Amino acid sequence: MSRSKWTEELEQRQRNVLPKDTIPNSAVVEGYIIRGDKRLSGVQRTGALVLGLCYSLPGVGGLVAAVLLAFDKDSSLPRWLVLLLTPVLLLVSAGWLYISTKMILNSLRGGGRKRPHTPH
Repeated sequence: MSRSKWTEELEQRQRNVLPKDTIPNSAVVEGYIIRGDKRLSGVQRTGALVLGLCYSLPGVGGLVAAVLLAFDKDSSLPRWLVLLLTPVLLLVSAGWLYISTKMILNSLRGGGRKRPHTPH
């Protein structure tokens, strides 16, 4: 291997270390996991499952906080603020839970949606 090819290969390996490179790459990975377009290997499926479980934590936490906030009779918050915060917490939690559920289901299925067969 020539020195120039070796140097080029080294630069390519280091390229993903910079934040400007990792952000688009992480978005692509999460997109694959959420959409489930690409078939996943066993290690990728395990990673998707762990990532999905991590994404579910804010959703579950938000649901618990909304329920506790809504049913707390001794709250020092005004009632109008509780009525405003509870639906906001529920909506944000629902978003987190939706994304995490898609990740978990795609990790269990292995990704790669089945395309409907269209006869020609």
